[in-house]
Amino acid sequence: MFERYCWPFFIVLFSPASSMSLSVLNYNMWNYMFSWQVRFLHIAETISMYSPDIITLQEIYSVPHGSDSFTREYGDPYNADDQLMYLRKYVSAEKYPYVSFQPTDKQMLSKGSNDQSLLKEGLAIISKYPIINERMFALHSVSTDDRNERFLLRTRIKLAHDVYVDVYVTHLSYDKQLQCKQIQEVVEIMLFQHERRTYGNEDEDIVSKQNVSNERIRCKQNTDNFSWRYELLQRMECPAFVFDRTQLQTLWKIFKKCKTKFYTSKTIKKKKKRREE
Repeated sequence: MFERYCWPFFIVLFSPASSMSLSVLNYNMWNYMFSWQVRFLHIAETISMYSPDIITLQEIYSVPHGSDSFTREYGDPYNADDQLMYLRKYVSAEKYPYVSFQPTDKQMLSKGSNDQSLLKEGLAIISKYPIINERMFALHSVSTDDRNERFLLRTRIKLAHDVYVDVYVTHLSYDKQLQCKQIQEVVEIMLFQHERRTYGNEDEDIVSKQNVSNERIRCKQNTDNFSWRYELLQRMECPAFVFDRTQLQTLWKIFKKCKTKFYTSKTIKKKKKRREE
């Protein structure tokens, strides 16, 4: 039986000045691996069912901005190998007219295309609301087995007149220790961006994908996630993935000190079991 999985790590900072609601869905697309055509139908079905306002994606192949083939591939007919546009077509491109895609890999892949530089894997944000600008932040790496480049994509989205939201999406390392450092860096970037904002009434969202060493975490309304990060957030006595700025600073301090041995999900389960006994 097919089951839908993702690795979510949401931090949402809502300004009390705005009462607007916003729904966000996050998926790791796993590029073309693991029966892509079958997974695609279920992913598109889920998107159509919940109709989120914003969709954040990792490990998705598409045509980067500025490509000579951009217009051709984004036109008609749609290229099924371009996962991003194929997905938008299936769930209604008119419903999600705004797209931000940023490639993150050095290697390029094009299935069934003569142009081997056409498609790139990267991060994407699809929105019902206008994306007015975007920015890519490179996350620093350390000496680990993970040699992949990691980035943070930020988009500024206009929800209404003078109401904006900053949406962040990232794809962290599979190395647990490096995850801690990268989460800390993501929070630092968010805090810095918050301090330097010069525009008016805004909210801020961060949506961050976790690799969690291939551990599959089932998503149920973003509250039923049994990763070690979620356990950590629960200890902060926060509702699922909802934080104010002070709690975000607390989170930064925690991940700055975190140790791989302590914060593995296996270790947390043992500690929880001992407490119950």
